[in-house]
Amino acid sequence: MSIHVDSNIRVFSQDEFHPLAHRVMGIIFSVHNDFGRLMEEGVYQRTIRRRCEAAGIIPSRREVQITVAHDDFRKPYFMDLLLADEGSSAEVSWAYRVGLHSMDQYGSA
Repeated sequence: MSIHVDSNIRVFSQDEFHPLAHRVMGIIFSVHNDFGRLMEEGVYQRTIRRRCEAAGIIPSRREVQITVAHDDFRKPYFMDLLLADEGSSAEVSWAYRVGLHSMDQYGSA
């Protein structure tokens, strides 16, 4: 199986990833707390992007394509937002696609 990403994504050590993930998740939790769980996805995306920019986490790309292929199978997926922090990249689309419905169990950041 091959996976092609339409961007350069750096692999983080745990020591590098943890502080960035903590900052981004804090922003995502605050957006969820402010808007609730029933807002349109685009509103979450724009607000998270603006708050990340205000916190100095500058988005580098939106809608980055990932293509998964195996034999005759090909399926494109898209990252909603690829963030950069001091030259590093982190993908955050899972945060509101997977996590918003269950964020209350974690509390606010």
